[in-house]
Amino acid sequence: MDWPTLSHVAPWHWWALAAVLLILEVLVPGVFLVWLGIAAAVLGLLVALLPLGVPLQLLLFGALSVVSILVGRRVLARLPHSAEADQLNRGAARLIGRTVVLTEPIRHGQGRARVGDGVWPVQGADAPAGSTVRIVAVQGTTLLVRPDGAAEALSPDRAGGSEFR
Repeated sequence: MDWPTLSHVAPWHWWALAAVLLILEVLVPGVFLVWLGIAAAVLGLLVALLPLGVPLQLLLFGALSVVSILVGRRVLARLPHSAEADQLNRGAARLIGRTVVLTEPIRHGQGRARVGDGVWPVQGADAPAGSTVRIVAVQGTTLLVRPDGAAEALSPDRAGGSEFR
């Protein structure tokens, strides 16, 4: 087995680099290393077909990497996005529209409500404990609520939040 030197890089070196990059792509979050791995694999093919010096191989790897990244970004941008994917890292946003029961009264716009097996801080119009409210927005870890069945949304002044509609 020969190690790559500045005077000689064999095609299998590039394919080994491609394999390492593709394995790392699986292990790390995001989609980036796959494009570099594709560039290394393509360069391995070129080196197998053409006698290329190491400096030229390195320049080609840089150029192929840039081209691969640009093409990859365009491909990813064209993929359809689902509403579920948009909510993936915004778990609390899934609570919008649910009706919950206040465990503590809302006084001066602040209270607490049971959601599932947890208790969340809520903001909204004053209401007694035990009453039901509907989650209309989420601001950080605070749920913005309005009385269940209320026909109109609360104004931002009453709710104390800018996302409240």
